[in-house]
Amino acid sequence: MRNPLKQHHNNVALFTTSGYDVISTPVISTAIYLHQCGYQVDLFTIASSKFNPPEFTESGIRCIILKQGYQLRFPGIGQARSLWFYMQESRGRQYVFLIGFDPGGLRNAALLGLLWQIPFIYHSLEIVCEDTLTTQRQRLAKWIERWLNAIALLTITQDEARAEILVRQNRLSHGRIAVVPNAPLGEPMPGKSRWLRDKFGIEDSKVVVLAVGSLIPEHMIEELVQSASTWPGQFVLVVHGWFADTQFEQHIRGLVSNTHGRVYLSTELLPASQKHRVFQSADIGLAVYRPVNDNFRYVGAAAGKVFDFLCYGVPVVASDLPGFDCLIRRRGCGELIRDSSELAPALLQVLSCLEKYGKAAVSTFLEYEFSRNYEPVLRRIEAALMNKRVLRQ
Repeated sequence: MRNPLKQHHNNVALFTTSGYDVISTPVISTAIYLHQCGYQVDLFTIASSKFNPPEFTESGIRCIILKQGYQLRFPGIGQARSLWFYMQESRGRQYVFLIGFDPGGLRNAALLGLLWQIPFIYHSLEIVCEDTLTTQRQRLAKWIERWLNAIALLTITQDEARAEILVRQNRLSHGRIAVVPNAPLGEPMPGKSRWLRDKFGIEDSKVVVLAVGSLIPEHMIEELVQSASTWPGQFVLVVHGWFADTQFEQHIRGLVSNTHGRVYLSTELLPASQKHRVFQSADIGLAVYRPVNDNFRYVGAAAGKVFDFLCYGVPVVASDLPGFDCLIRRRGCGELIRDSSELAPALLQVLSCLEKYGKAAVSTFLEYEFSRNYEPVLRRIEAALMNKRVLRQ
């Protein structure tokens, strides 16, 4: 049955301000899934000196890049200039709804939505916790986020625990939030790749343990590198990703150089079409976090790297944090640790039943796959839009 929303206009716009959309699973998956559902998608993003913009093979997805030179800080002239750019680039389009990712994307989606009288949705990826704000600018930005979030058609986050945090932080009602786990879109792809082994000359007899993603202190990169030297001899650690801080990068490189071949560091970023080569190179994946605030303490189904490992049939050793017991340990796709001293026993446990853990990883991924969880949310959005349209008639 044809969707009545799409009889005349089927354009939607997504707004982000992170600069790393090419590695943001929710952004990419949302764009592709909406296109698969019959929408024409405009992704408004910003230029980055570190990451290339995302590329889509689908002709119905446009990626529109705000050049560096436009200042995105709010309030001020930079915000007005960016909105003017978006208005010029969207000329001739009539959008059904808008989606803003994180506070920066929310500001753009909300302001344009109010101007155009189009409903907008807030997709929260990283939670800005009020107790971490130290400046007046940060507190103002949080106040604006809370105000705009209150008038959004719907708020999307990654699991129930994070939904509860948003209810408290942004003073929302539970009925205005939907949950979509941070899992990839599509079928699982278990299989093995030699990419990391060939890149570093790692022997076939070694077990490759992979820490991947943003290489920041909160992901316990320093502790992992130091711990690897104490693991049983068959294990090697590969750290693959990108550094946000150059001083921290130099510190980690110094530590890696003293591990005598037990740790390998890769900062070669592959295009999205080759992402599988990294994950399929791993025997065991790591997802460990320092719970410095609620955003890291309740990472749960927001942990994209966990779902990437599961998608490729790779068992996971993760921090013993809220949400991971149900997602990982109870489903038999990995083990949990309280600190780095428990890593070696956990790795040995996973290695002892590697095939069993891998099968559980794939079956778990199928439950959390993006389209399976986004479909009811999209139906909810479309129903709300139809109701608004009927009320106006």
